[in-house]
Amino acid sequence: MTYGIQHISRLSSVRIPRLFRGCYKGLHSSRTELPSHYTLPSGDRIPSVALGVWKAKKDEVGPAVQTALKAGYRHIDGAWIYRNEAEVGEAIKTSGVPRKDIWLTSKLWNTFHAPENVGPALDESLAHLQTDYLDLYLIHWPVAQNADSSVNEELTANPYPTWQKLEEMVEKGKVRNIGISKIQNLTGNPLKIKPAINQAP
Repeated sequence: MTYGIQHISRLSSVRIPRLFRGCYKGLHSSRTELPSHYTLPSGDRIPSVALGVWKAKKDEVGPAVQTALKAGYRHIDGAWIYRNEAEVGEAIKTSGVPRKDIWLTSKLWNTFHAPENVGPALDESLAHLQTDYLDLYLIHWPVAQNADSSVNEELTANPYPTWQKLEEMVEKGKVRNIGISKIQNLTGNPLKIKPAINQAP
């Protein structure tokens, strides 16, 4: 479950969004049945609730991330296309929470599905987030695009070459878990690593 930034104060202090309340250190209100974590096929435990930073405005996302971490959130869900990974990374760095205690999710954008673009795109996200690995890296959409934003029909019909490159990123230690966002058809391919997650919209 991903919660976005709902209410950010324009004053010097940052209010905790209403959706943050009742959540502390991964433990949720007794009114919910949500577990604090889910175990992925790798054995890693992903926090069940995340702060999603989509549509977070410049100069607001950093304070929101710090507020969420202070409130007990340990999962930040972002993406390259959100254009705020550098501010997220700086907020994490100055939060005082050790990197090993934070689950970081990011996503590969449509124009980077070509195998030769996967590594550089990931490296850019890692640099912005000031970390040497991601806990989870997802293919953001089931549509591959060329640099001019036209549809790459071949990679859209068969995302397996993109997936193979993601598997390589796991082998290199740059990513711990890989998955998809929305629905993609990878069945029928000899996957070394099966998708850990299919993140629905």
